[in-house]
Amino acid sequence: MTEPERIQSHAYSVLRASARRVLRLVESEITRQGGCATIYTDQFEHCGSRRVYRPALAEIHALGLAELERYPKRYVCRPSRRWLTISSRQDALIASTLARAHCYDVETRTSGAPAAGHDPVPSYRCSRTDENSELKSIQAGNQT
Repeated sequence: MTEPERIQSHAYSVLRASARRVLRLVESEITRQGGCATIYTDQFEHCGSRRVYRPALAEIHALGLAELERYPKRYVCRPSRRWLTISSRQDALIASTLARAHCYDVETRTSGAPAAGHDPVPSYRCSRTDENSELKSIQAGNQT
């Protein structure tokens, strides 16, 4: 797949403007650093505050546009082709919405590295007890 095909994909079409800015930064750093990039949180602040770049990173990862791992004060980013598995715009919209919603419920660490050595971006916790009911309500909203 080429760049124009990715831009025309369902995953890319549902990205918000803030996520596109963050994705441009991630892609430029991956290109500059050669395949795998370490990006520090202060670099993301050029795209906006934490309230802007954290949901954008969660959305980018959920849509498969980049592989992200979160460490204390930095992210390790790799290119991904998981966006090819998203078959419809509705699937992309659901993944994007759930990723952004879960991002606001993230648990923050105060110090020390996690036991596993890294914290994958999608390990956000949902404040709702039934994730399926949230998914059904989003799908119902798209059908009307």
